[in-house]
Amino acid sequence: MSVLAIGAHPDDVDAFCGGTLALLVERGVPVHVAVATGGEGGIPGEEAESARATRLAEGERAAEILGAASFTWLGMHDQKATESPESRATLADLVRRLGADLLITHPPGDYHADHRAVHDLVFAMRIGACAANVGSEPPLRSAPDLAYMDSAQGIGFDPEIWIDVSATIETKWRMLRAHESQRTLGGDTELMPLIESLARFRGDQRGCRYAEAFRGCRSWPTPDGGIRRLVLLTEG
Repeated sequence: MSVLAIGAHPDDVDAFCGGTLALLVERGVPVHVAVATGGEGGIPGEEAESARATRLAEGERAAEILGAASFTWLGMHDQKATESPESRATLADLVRRLGADLLITHPPGDYHADHRAVHDLVFAMRIGACAANVGSEPPLRSAPDLAYMDSAQGIGFDPEIWIDVSATIETKWRMLRAHESQRTLGGDTELMPLIESLARFRGDQRGCRYAEAFRGCRSWPTPDGGIRRLVLLTEG
């Protein structure tokens, strides 16, 4: 069993499913993290290359705190994430090399263009990874299961399961603190209070202190396979 969480920017996975990933790591599940873009647009006034280096270093540090088996940048740039034959082949080869059985990514229709593009990329790649002559690695025998992590403020997201992450919440906070450049997201919005509010909200729904919400991909061949695997791995 191996899990690959794919975010659009270096802090997305940590913000929306970091506590669950930490639970998986504690249970001995290999967890890998991939980010589509370098998050260059997230540091106002800084040149793109410098901002990219800063944000990817923060992402790597957060992955180390998590205990992730690997951290991968897919080579795209902020506001330019794309679903294309080339990006599908690149991601398919990564999934094949890692042997990922469960993918976690952004839900469809999320607020950010890069989030939406990464959803489209992962959704399309999931079946493409089983196809011959796509990418350079041998095709998978079956499609990985797919689960969607929450959206910012939970807007437009209809959860199917809530994972209690109270036991790993401090690891999640440490991961988020590694993203020092993102403490303030613009205006009066701060990263930590924003994500803590969401975790408490989902915790209230679950009946615990902190939780993270997920739903299945609702698509062939295993519409609920991703959330069934999450429950089995974290609570089974």
